[in-house]
Amino acid sequence: MKCKICESKEMKFINADINKCLNCGCIQKNKDVDYKKEYNDKDYWFDINSKQFEWYKIDQENWFNYFKDDIENGNILEIGGANGYISELLAEDNFVYLQELVDIRTIKIKQNKNIKFVKGQIEIVLNKIPKVDTIIMCNVIEHINNPKKLINQLYNILSDKGRILIVTDDGDNPFGGLLAQLNHPEHTVTFTKKGIEELSKNKFNIVKYWNVSDYLIYTVLEKK
Repeated sequence: MKCKICESKEMKFINADINKCLNCGCIQKNKDVDYKKEYNDKDYWFDINSKQFEWYKIDQENWFNYFKDDIENGNILEIGGANGYISELLAEDNFVYLQELVDIRTIKIKQNKNIKFVKGQIEIVLNKIPKVDTIIMCNVIEHINNPKKLINQLYNILSDKGRILIVTDDGDNPFGGLLAQLNHPEHTVTFTKKGIEELSKNKFNIVKYWNVSDYLIYTVLEKK
């Protein structure tokens, strides 16, 4: 197996499903995740509007506060936006393309004329989305089987100096990085800072890299 991010073959075995790259430090599954199996309606999705999941709304509010000042005015693509809570906040001043595998939007979001919903796997439905100025991925990139390929695809639909804003697990945290992989069979890669540098090499400048908590990083990539 070679690293999905830097393509190094120097990999450290952790268990039957997980390896760590000795070059960039990213922790990753040694196989592709079956999207249909891991994200089926019954076992993965929950009623985000239920008070039981009020914590998720709080998480989304925190994510929005991380990146609201880094957004380029114009069209926005939110990848993996779940119920569209963040997209609704963004749509107050911008036009938003909201992508998700299934449609779990509220009626309010469905009626918002500044939000266009795009259903399906992001790597497949990108051709339905025109040029955008900002792309947002909150707890998404660690779910992608080939994040390097996706970043290249996103580069092509970004306008000049367009930005990708990413919230993801912190692979530089020795405990949290491994825990993210062990606890989430649907996670493919846990990124380190060096992994983000590899991901953006030759295409993006890293204009922000922030450890927002012990377990999360927030980074801003700007198109060269």
